[in-house]
Amino acid sequence: MRSAKDRISRLQNIGIVLLLVGATVAIYAQSFRFGSVGFDDPEYLAGNSHLENGLSVEGVKWAFTTPAISNYIPLTLVSHMLDRTLFGDNLGRYHLTNVALHALSSALLFGALFSMTGARWRSATVAMLFAVHPLNVESVAWISERKNVLSTVFWMLSMWSYVSYARRPGVTRYLAVALLLALGLLAKPMLVTLPLALLLLDYWPLDRIHWGKPQADRQIPSFAPRSLGALIVEKLPLLAISAAASIATYLAQSRGFAATETLSLIERLANAAVAYARYLGKVIWPSGLTIHYPHPYLPEMGGVPLEAWQVTGAVVLLLGLTVLSIVAVRRRYLAVGWLWFLGTLVPTIGLVQVGHQALADRYTYVPAIGLFLAVSWAGSEWIERLRNSNPASARAMWAVAAAGIAALAVASWHQTGYWRNSISLFEHTLAVIPKNPKVRYDLANEYRARGDMDAAIRNYRIALETDPNSLRTLANLGGALNSKGEYDAAIDTCKSALSLNPRYAHAYNNLGVALQMKGEHESAMASFRRAIELDSGQPDAHSNLAKALSLQGKFEEAITHFREALENPAVARDPGTAIELGNALFNFGRIEAAEAAYRRAIELDPGNPHAQSNLGVTLTRQGKLDEAIAHFRIAIAASPDFAAAHNNLGDCLRAQGKIDEAVEAYQDALRADPGFAPAAKNLENAKKSLNPPGAAHFR
Repeated sequence: MRSAKDRISRLQNIGIVLLLVGATVAIYAQSFRFGSVGFDDPEYLAGNSHLENGLSVEGVKWAFTTPAISNYIPLTLVSHMLDRTLFGDNLGRYHLTNVALHALSSALLFGALFSMTGARWRSATVAMLFAVHPLNVESVAWISERKNVLSTVFWMLSMWSYVSYARRPGVTRYLAVALLLALGLLAKPMLVTLPLALLLLDYWPLDRIHWGKPQADRQIPSFAPRSLGALIVEKLPLLAISAAASIATYLAQSRGFAATETLSLIERLANAAVAYARYLGKVIWPSGLTIHYPHPYLPEMGGVPLEAWQVTGAVVLLLGLTVLSIVAVRRRYLAVGWLWFLGTLVPTIGLVQVGHQALADRYTYVPAIGLFLAVSWAGSEWIERLRNSNPASARAMWAVAAAGIAALAVASWHQTGYWRNSISLFEHTLAVIPKNPKVRYDLANEYRARGDMDAAIRNYRIALETDPNSLRTLANLGGALNSKGEYDAAIDTCKSALSLNPRYAHAYNNLGVALQMKGEHESAMASFRRAIELDSGQPDAHSNLAKALSLQGKFEEAITHFREALENPAVARDPGTAIELGNALFNFGRIEAAEAAYRRAIELDPGNPHAQSNLGVTLTRQGKLDEAIAHFRIAIAASPDFAAAHNNLGDCLRAQGKIDEAVEAYQDALRADPGFAPAAKNLENAKKSLNPPGAAHFR
């Protein structure tokens, strides 16, 4: 039977876990109402048909055999598939999964530390700091960072499993550690440093290292000491697993996007030193947190080169803290915490630069635990001393610590609010770092997607002030100007992009749109064809060329290009392109194929009045009048002012001999559009009961 002391201990542990979960939910519950953001999320949510279709055997096979999103993260991709299967398009539940994983990691961190040290409240403090710190908001509130929160669950499980192995070494327990490490690496390669972190834990608190013969008076009830060499050898299989993951990551990233090769080794080292110092500052005082920090040596990204004093100061700070932590041999937790922070950041510190960022909040998710550990143990030790000499001061210090944790939680709640949508996230980032053309470009894209062309154009132009040679910004500005009807300005902008790179397909496509709208059809088609020649997989160019060909009556070639456009996964879910394909097929005389295209459009958008009406037209042509009438009525219900649908309904009714109803339908068409000539003519004929129904009309 459990003793009363054991029951109290168990209840305390349960209470701590509930407090960790409660704090996490209190901060992040607001994200259950959030959607995605236009920064990586589209690729993780709809970047592949396997992700869109949910969990399946084929999807799992794809995830494990194909690098995706410039990484090899199959377990993360499978988790996204599972979310799709369970929650469909309810993105709030995707956020719920992230929050649940973060809460689980917090609880596991407490359990692992308590298992190693027996220090309940110090372990709880570390876990609470991890749960509520604002630096972790990016990892939890961003759907794309599922890889971070999922892999960290396996980090915590590996660490706890290692404690079990250290107490009673054996093959089975060692294999459990290796398996959990491998699973974590399949979620995100950040775990490559875990074997070295375990070696730090051997030093403290597991106390497994001896520097010669064990001392006679050494009393280690749980963990038998071993030589440092033996412990290093013990980690070699784990290091081999990490090395394999590193190679897989390098290959995946080399296929996806190239490292920033313009940065010299000196520049990367300088940024790394300053980034360490900046990370340390953000852990201590987490303000000005954003989704993107421009690299200082990439001025076109808004970076400002580092001054010599900044680099020197950072190096001196890092060396000084390293020496102090190692010298404090009586407080080995300081060395372990500090080296944990330094070591686990190495894969993301920018020595091998991928992307344009100087640092990122998400990279501190695991490394900051080392600092939390050092602060918790040092602070608790200090308060314990005060309690013996000045109990009132000790209580005051506990109150200050609790208030500090509460303040961090409030700051995290506030920071989470910026993630409610792309606009709020990007505008917050630009409020912190105004000269940030990458985020400015993303903000402009978001405004453009929402139809606010004035805001989009304004932000594209601001981005160009810092990065005037950005091809994508120039091309997208041209597209936004097209949407505003400013075709001359669009042509000039696209030509500016092409003067920088005559092989930039996207600019040719947008140039073609502007030329088409100005009536320069041959020049427009030449631009579309050039865009396709340079990038045959560009769906917009295929679609635009197909529309231009349709206007010229070249339906057979138009059909080919519409089908090419629909090969793209994003366009394949666009009902508009399916309708355009149906129109071309209908005009080319392929009625049944047109019917299939319209039905596909209706699958994608059941309430689309044009798809419903045009399907009705194809059914009318095939003599399926009752079914056609049903679709015309659906179109009219969705869009009561759709004159063509009213007219087409009248034609069907008239063909069935229901003249009175046909007259009413034609009158409805004219009420919707008094100038709709086909309805006026059909109404006149219907009243006279003379001629057969007029031709059906598309819109």
